[in-house]
Amino acid sequence: PAAALVIIDVPSLRVSAEKLCAAIKRTAEVPVLYIGSESDEGSSTAELSGGDGYVGRPLQLRRLLNRVEKLMPEGQTVEL
Repeated sequence: PAAALVIIDVPSLRVSAEKLCAAIKRTAEVPVLYIGSESDEGSSTAELSGGDGYVGRPLQLRRLLNRVEKLMPEGQTVEL
């Protein structure tokens, strides 16, 4: 089955998050959620453009799941 959502851990990337997101969006119509460091949060819209959502660190599971549920295509659910 195709991916319903892509989560990108920005601090662990060796490439630009924006370029990776653009490549993903060229190949599939899926929402992209960024996970970034606390210092990224203020600049998330400028530097991490192209994504559909952002969750900063320290990561809180409930906050992450809420964001994922909002981005999931209609009719799909989050499975843990």
